[in-house]
Amino acid sequence: MEQPATLDPDATAVLFHYGATMVAVQNFERSLATLVLILGRSPRTREPKTREAAARALQRALHAYRRVSAAELRRKLPEDFDPELLPELEVMIDWRDRLADRYLMEKLALDDGPGHFQPGTADELMEVGIGFQVVVAKLGEKITAAAAELPKGRGAADALGELIDGLARPVTLGEGWKSPAMDR
Repeated sequence: MEQPATLDPDATAVLFHYGATMVAVQNFERSLATLVLILGRSPRTREPKTREAAARALQRALHAYRRVSAAELRRKLPEDFDPELLPELEVMIDWRDRLADRYLMEKLALDDGPGHFQPGTADELMEVGIGFQVVVAKLGEKITAAAAELPKGRGAADALGELIDGLARPVTLGEGWKSPAMDR
């Protein structure tokens, strides 16, 4: 059996930063989904009265976190959403699509042989990853502000939010999942 070729140290750095950037992309998508879910709630919405209503709410949340693209989530934001943040979201969505679809193939340095990337690729990935983190922080501020406007005393809704957060965070960050009911 033939030994696998060792990666060029620059290629290792590129792959490391690509992985770290994709984690930041997943945090961006999760934050955007959370914001869309909160802003999409009617202020008049009461606690789910039935199991079926709670199940539908959970299905909507799971759909937003697992199936809806970032571009579709952006389209679900209210028309009066922060006009200064929208262009940043669109830039990040474009980066997200490029990273997921073709970035590494674009950055291969084919003339240098297999496993080599164009100079500056790792640095670019680090900058893009930081850009995602900055936008995630801004989305976090919007989430906090929108959540503060929700009616108080919504025990079931709060529990549902904790459950959703408990599901989304492990999926996004690769952590183990622990049911909130296990804490009681």
